[in-house]
Amino acid sequence: MTDVSVASELLNAALDGGINFLDTAACYGRSEEWIGRTISHRRQEYVLATKAGHVVEGYAGEEWTAQTILDSIERMGVIAKRPIANAAWGAPASSDLAREDYRQAAQAMLEVGSLPGTPDDPVLLALGFVLAHQEVDTTIVGTSSPDHMRANIRLAERELPLPVKVVQELHRRYDQLKSS
Repeated sequence: MTDVSVASELLNAALDGGINFLDTAACYGRSEEWIGRTISHRRQEYVLATKAGHVVEGYAGEEWTAQTILDSIERMGVIAKRPIANAAWGAPASSDLAREDYRQAAQAMLEVGSLPGTPDDPVLLALGFVLAHQEVDTTIVGTSSPDHMRANIRLAERELPLPVKVVQELHRRYDQLKSS
């Protein structure tokens, strides 16, 4: 994303659509700066998490120093740690090595066979599975498109929760995969 007006539209639409957890990092381009510039006036409406300390996009300094962390805070106004992993359900491959193990596990679970009641959309399946756990109240779906973000909100509102039998079967498959 290279346009602050698109970032403003995306972020304000997210807040207007009920999204209240924003995840960012300096390595996500200018996202920290644009959050500060476009929605800081709505700060009471969202929880903000960042992986501070990166040096990218023309920002100067040595990575992971007190100064680069302070620079992230200055661009954005707050810092928090994000304890959430990524998965790619049904994707043929992952360009991110950190996600590849999750993608392979999800793929192995899906290769066991069809699962009646599952959505065709792999993002919706992943969201539904994650949100089926009462201890989870936050998921992260990244996008740089306001229209894609609005479509994801509508999809989740219309299609979730997943049927209980689907969630139970996914757990069974995970346990089977873990034991083998």
